[in-house]
Amino acid sequence: PPGSAKAKWQEFDRSMSDMENRENCGFYGVWSSDNGETWTRPEKIVTLRSQTPHGPILMRDASLLQFGRRFEDNIKQMFTPKYRDHTTIMVERSTDGGHTWTTLCDGIADSTGENDRYKHYFHEPHVAELPNGELYALIRADYAKDVLMRQTRSLDRGKTWDPITPTMLSGLPPHL
Repeated sequence: PPGSAKAKWQEFDRSMSDMENRENCGFYGVWSSDNGETWTRPEKIVTLRSQTPHGPILMRDASLLQFGRRFEDNIKQMFTPKYRDHTTIMVERSTDGGHTWTTLCDGIADSTGENDRYKHYFHEPHVAELPNGELYALIRADYAKDVLMRQTRSLDRGKTWDPITPTMLSGLPPHL
């Protein structure tokens, strides 16, 4: 409705040029080297290509692992529904505290084809490193008639993943 928060955001989004979107929107980080007493100025992280509300996890080898939803180069995809297509879950790794990221897996297959039938389907992915080194992840499936979370796992530290499959767990969002 006119005047709603969504309408105001869409109006603001339309007022920005593509150049302004590219320069100002995206992923930012702040760092502390004194246990949170002081922080750096926000730094744009240009090599991070995925998003998750949980953020990355700290692995046993001190690297960071991001299991998230991939956004394509057009930054407006994050904000404007007309740019959305199916959701790709991808995996990235940082070995320098989150300043730079490399892609381990550019997309995890969906065993049921749900992600191709419904736009903007997978949400709020979360991953955990198990004691044996296996990575186990859960994903909220939007519009799922069964209300079951989806799962996948990696046995090679995030390079390859089993296809995403439904679990017997209902609920959302996953927290591991």
